[in-house]
Amino acid sequence: MTEQGSSGNSRTLTPASSVQEQPQDPRWPSTQDGWRRFFANLPQRRSVNSPTEGTEHPKYDRGYHQIRYSKLEDNEQGIPRFAAFQNSNDSFCIFRRFGDFATRILETKQIELWALITELRDLDKEDAADESMRYRLSSVEYNEKWDSTQKDLLDTIEEKLIVYYNFLRQYTQIRELEGVKERHHRSVYDFNINNRSFEGGEDAFLFEIDDFVSAKTTSGSKKSNRVEDMIESYLQNNPESRLHSLFISNDEKKKTSKESNVIHLSTFRLGLASNIAAVCLGTAALFTLIFLFHLGGLSRGKTSCVGGILLLVLLVFMSVIVDITPHNIFMSIIGCSIVLVTLLSNVSDVGLPTIHN
Repeated sequence: MTEQGSSGNSRTLTPASSVQEQPQDPRWPSTQDGWRRFFANLPQRRSVNSPTEGTEHPKYDRGYHQIRYSKLEDNEQGIPRFAAFQNSNDSFCIFRRFGDFATRILETKQIELWALITELRDLDKEDAADESMRYRLSSVEYNEKWDSTQKDLLDTIEEKLIVYYNFLRQYTQIRELEGVKERHHRSVYDFNINNRSFEGGEDAFLFEIDDFVSAKTTSGSKKSNRVEDMIESYLQNNPESRLHSLFISNDEKKKTSKESNVIHLSTFRLGLASNIAAVCLGTAALFTLIFLFHLGGLSRGKTSCVGGILLLVLLVFMSVIVDITPHNIFMSIIGCSIVLVTLLSNVSDVGLPTIHN
């Protein structure tokens, strides 16, 4: 490395060569000598990121050369590499929900709880019919001479309810996760086939795509808009396209080596492309309205109708392509309405062109 070479050269200097006889300065030094002496007296800047060999400057040796990015190839082929692959990108981080069996467990727990609750209610009815036992229905006081069946039932119901509520809460959280897209599941499945991650049919859990959920609801979920979908689909079907360089940042390049067939797309750049598409659509609509008002030669009523229809078509198109939210639609309507009112007022001030029948 360059830093090591420079440090090695500095150690080859002898005391005689490092301490040289300075020539006597002239009585009137030149401007060039003055600037040279000024810069020579400035403290030299040392790079903190580059460690120095030897024991001359131990405070700069902080081990920064050991910092690196983990890659898939650092993990052994099989389940370790498959797990690292799923963790490398949000689109690949998909897991089985096992929704049918989780619901089955909940149904079983409900049946068990309801049987215990029914038994407890029958005991309450027996206590209500017996005057000597009616007291314990309105008090928590317990007599050791009484039958402990009711107390044991309450303890059992409490234990089962705690387990039931914990499982139900976790199941509800899993239900809130979004499903996965077919191409993301296909990428995970292809990686398994190409790398032989599982043996003996242990990859059978990958077959049911409708039971998979995304562990993060940003890029890997169904909420990503259609512009991102079209870009990802195009890049996946055209691996040699030059557009890959636009949607792969340096962070994604460091995750895999050149020999790897895995391509990580930048979530930020995909979202930026979607925003640019929305801005282009809105700008095109506004310029269309302006050209329509100034070059159309229509009456005020016809111009308003055509502008309203064009605005409606634009909002529908943007909601389908870009997946804008209702809040964004409302703000777009307000902005376009302001533009329409401004343009119509300017047209009325200037005067509409004469329309010949």
